[in-house]
Amino acid sequence: AAAGIGAWTLGPRIGRFPDEHDDQCIERAMLESLARHSPIRGHSRPLVCLGTFLLWVAWYGFNCGSTLHLDDETGAIAARVAVVTTLGGASGGLSSLFVTHYTSRRRRAGDDESGGSGTYDVTELCNGIIAGLVAVTAGCAVIEPWAALVVGTGGAAAYHAGAAALVRLRVDDAVNAAPVHYGAGLWGLLAPGFLAAPKNVRAVYGADRGGVFYDGDARILACNLAAACSITLWVVLTMGPYFYLLWKYGYLRVSMDKEIDGLDDAKHGGAAYAFDNSKQGSKSDEHKMSELESIGEEVSSLRDSETGTAADLDA
Repeated sequence: AAAGIGAWTLGPRIGRFPDEHDDQCIERAMLESLARHSPIRGHSRPLVCLGTFLLWVAWYGFNCGSTLHLDDETGAIAARVAVVTTLGGASGGLSSLFVTHYTSRRRRAGDDESGGSGTYDVTELCNGIIAGLVAVTAGCAVIEPWAALVVGTGGAAAYHAGAAALVRLRVDDAVNAAPVHYGAGLWGLLAPGFLAAPKNVRAVYGADRGGVFYDGDARILACNLAAACSITLWVVLTMGPYFYLLWKYGYLRVSMDKEIDGLDDAKHGGAAYAFDNSKQGSKSDEHKMSELESIGEEVSSLRDSETGTAADLDA
C-alpha cells in the first residue's frame, strides 16, 4: 500500500506515458523515443533470479520460524508450513509465467494477422513466485497443501490484475511492488477465511473454527477483512501525508535533466558498471550517434510540419 501511494504521489517517469508531460518543455520526438524503451527493463536477469531464490529460501525461516520453538507438535506444524510455502511460491511463479505467455501471444497475434508466438518472461516468473509467497504467508499454518496451490495461483492473478489496473490509472510502479505485495497480500489475508482447515486452526491457535468452505463459519473471514481495512487505512493516513510533504518541498523527485540522463552520474559519482568497451566502443558510439541523429530528424520534421501548418493558416 505504501509503495502504491509513493508511486502515485511521485508521478510517472518521463516518457512512460508521453501525454502526461505535454505541458513540459520536452520535444515530442524525445518523448516518443523514451516511450519506446518503457517500461524500463532490469539490467541483469540472473541477479533478478538470484535475488528471488534468496528471498524464497529466507521465507522458510520467516514462515516456519514463526512457530517459535520445536517439539513433536510444533515440528509437524513447521513441516506443513514449509510444504505450503513451497507450493504457494511454485504455483504463483508458474501461473504468472503462463499468464504472461498467453498475453504476449495475444498481443503479438494482434500485431501480426498471421498469428504470433508467446514469450516466457523469467522476470514475470520471479514476480509470480514472490506474489505466491506473499499470498500464502498469512494462512500458511492453517491451510492444507492443496489449498496452497489455489492461494499461490490467486496471488499471481491478483498481481497481474493489480499491475494492469495501475497502468490504466497511469500510476508508474516501476517494479510492481504494490501489485505483488498489496494485491497478492490482500488476497492472501482473506484466503484463510475461506480455506482454513478446522483441525489446523485447532492445532495452531486452539480455536474450534474453520473457513467458509469447511463449515460455513465466516468469523475468520470477517476478522481478516477488518484487519485488511485497518492496515490499508493506517498506511494511507500515515504514508499519504509523508509522501505529500516530500513532494511539496521538492525532496521526492530529481530534476528533469537528471532523470533523463540517469542518476548514476548525478547521485552516485559515475556509472554503476565499468565495462571494457575498447573493442566495441566505436560500435556503441555509432549506435548512440545514429539514435541522436534519428531523434534530431524527427524533431526537425515535427517543427517543419508545425511551421507549414501555421503558414497555411496565415495564407
